[in-house]
This record gives sequence, structure tokens and C-alpha cells, in this order.
Amino acid sequence: VEQCEKEPDACYRDNSVLTEMVAAASADNGCKLVLISSSGIYGSHKTTPYCEYDEVVPTTHHHRSKLLAEQHVLRHCPDALIIRTGWLFGGAPDNPKNFVMRRIEEARAAGQGPISSNQQQRGNPSYVRDVARRIYQLLGLQQVGVFNVVGSGVASRFDYVSGILQLAGLATEVVPAAASQFQRLAHVSDNEAALNWKAGLIGLAPMPDWRESLGKYLRDELLIP
Repeated sequence: VEQCEKEPDACYRDNSVLTEMVAAASADNGCKLVLISSSGIYGSHKTTPYCEYDEVVPTTHHHRSKLLAEQHVLRHCPDALIIRTGWLFGGAPDNPKNFVMRRIEEARAAGQGPISSNQQQRGNPSYVRDVARRIYQLLGLQQVGVFNVVGSGVASRFDYVSGILQLAGLATEVVPAAASQFQRLAHVSDNEAALNWKAGLIGLAPMPDWRESLGKYLRDELLIP
């Protein structure tokens, strides 16, 4: 998200123009297309979680490029499936973008000292395996259009980081901090939380609670008991 503010041309090239090309190729070849979008595209016009029917008012280049990608896909592939998700965790621990592992390393490096975390921004920590399973469910049901797919439960960044360290057995203190302390270049919304409203309408079970899935990820993939 930060890099997109520094290099908007590359952001729109990769997220919008290339997506449009993939959508056109999918339409030409009769392929079902699934686009992974972001719950961040809703913007900052609500303080409660967003449903799929809410207005989309992105506040960053990254999220605007995702909205353009959605529009390109639906224009070329009316039967496409668009997944709005966010705050994803999972995958290999050595991935530089692995938020969970980086916070564990930050806490270990702090020794006896505290670490700080944003208490203003809220979202839904979402386990990649849970998201993947839901995508396969939606494909099996031949669903089309936009679906929010996020972990159940809303957390602040402070709640999320505190949960990571607690489940990892680390006693490091997490200090709540204002968003301004982190001096982000991108004007990211304080509210990226969403509800899986449309999935509920078609009778799908709620997504797993983010804390439950976080504990599973730590035990099964990061091998932290």
C-alpha cells in the first residue's frame, strides 16, 4: 500500500491494466475468473463494518486500483467472482510480508521493552486457508459478483498484535498508539472491517473466528505450541 503511493504508475499498471488484460483473455477463452480485491476499498465513510451493498470510496492509490480492477473484470466477465478480503495472515514465516512472524520477531528483539501498535485502525484478521476454503465453496455453488470474505470478529491493530504475542507465549507489553505515530504515506482508513453479509444470505456458515484461526496457524504452520 505504501509503495503504491510512491509509484502510482506501477500500481495502476499492475493492479488495473494487467487485470483488465487477464479479464479480456479469460472472456475470450471462456474461463471463470476470480479476483482477489480488498476490504480497504470501502474507504472511511463508516465506523461500523462494511457490507457488500455499501458505497465504495477508496482513499489510497492501492485501493482505487483495486476498484478499477473490479470494474474491468465485471465488464469483461459478468460471471466473475470478486473477493474482498483484508488483513490476511498465513504462509511461510520467511515471507517479508508475514505480519504475524514479523511481530513475533519484533517482540523478541525488544527484549524486556514494549512494542507499540495502532489502536485506531480496525479490520478482520483473516487466515489465508479459511479464505481459500470459502472461495472454493463459492465456486462450487456457482456464485458470481462481489463477496466479502474475512475472518469473523473485528480487531484493532493493537488487539491483533496483542493476540499474536499472547498466543505465541510472549510476555512483551504492547502499548496502544495513535495512527499518527506510524507516519504512513498512504491515507489508509481507520475502518477496514467488513461483514460476510452476502455469504450469510445464501446460507453459508460464518467464517472461523480470527483468534481461533490465528492459534491454529501458530501451532500447525509456525510450530509455536
